[in-house]
Amino acid sequence: MKSIIKSLAGRITRLSLEFENITKKYHQEIDLLCHHNFSQDRTQQIIISNQWKESFCTSKRTLKLQEVAFKIFSGNGQDGILLYLLTILGVKHHTIIDIGCGNGISGNSANLIINHGFDALLIDGDQDSTERGVDFYSKLGLLYNNPPSFVNTFLNKRNVDSIISNWLLKRKVDVLSIDIDSIDLYILNAISCTLPRIVVLEFNNAWSPTDSKSVPYSDEFSREWIGGLLYGGASLAAFNKILKAKGYWLIGCDPSGFDAYFLREGESIFPEASVQDCYEQSTVWQNTHAKLSQSQLSQKSWTDI
Repeated sequence: MKSIIKSLAGRITRLSLEFENITKKYHQEIDLLCHHNFSQDRTQQIIISNQWKESFCTSKRTLKLQEVAFKIFSGNGQDGILLYLLTILGVKHHTIIDIGCGNGISGNSANLIINHGFDALLIDGDQDSTERGVDFYSKLGLLYNNPPSFVNTFLNKRNVDSIISNWLLKRKVDVLSIDIDSIDLYILNAISCTLPRIVVLEFNNAWSPTDSKSVPYSDEFSREWIGGLLYGGASLAAFNKILKAKGYWLIGCDPSGFDAYFLREGESIFPEASVQDCYEQSTVWQNTHAKLSQSQLSQKSWTDI
């Protein structure tokens, strides 16, 4: 078992470095990315996915999220983690909703769209970014699916459910990703039309694992940076409270200590992790939280959840 994990870890490290070099080169000039041959990327991911399946079937144990993380388009290993979760749980719907997608190229959804045939609803408030994404996918020529549906709008508690419902029709959702650095928690809580199997979200890691905090709700909320810390979003304890009420459990965080992962199925496969566990395993989170006492961030308006 140890030799299998070591072999997998080595392959993931090599993949991550290869993918990072590719994206550094091509993300500088998006038009060049359109001409990149992704067949090798797909083949490598199929190989690693099959090895994950073999490892799980042999040991009946899941790997740590840090062991499976790699990045192709994502920032902090989310591509590998999402692929691993979908490999072990199985893909049922081939759908992802990405709220705060930016241009839909650098983020949590692009790998699943481009290399794994996922249909996607991508939502962002920046018009330039969404237009860039539409242009990119119109040129890319996806092999397995239609281009993602982009929606350029600022979400609030009143419109998010209808926007998602209009796209879903009768479809169900494998993955929901939220990263808007503002009223994320309220947007999450307002979604009632679907219960995605996997939820990945960025939390505000300036707060400790015992602080259940969110920015107050406002349609016009705008994030700001205070002493290098974000005034926006919500703490992991707050997200955990909201998602537990929806039937989810926390399984862990990515190596960066920014994104957390929640599931609604596979409880016998992926055990629940506590918020404290995630904090203790992330030196990034610990270091960021240490800055809070010397910052003016805590003096801003926050709501207890």
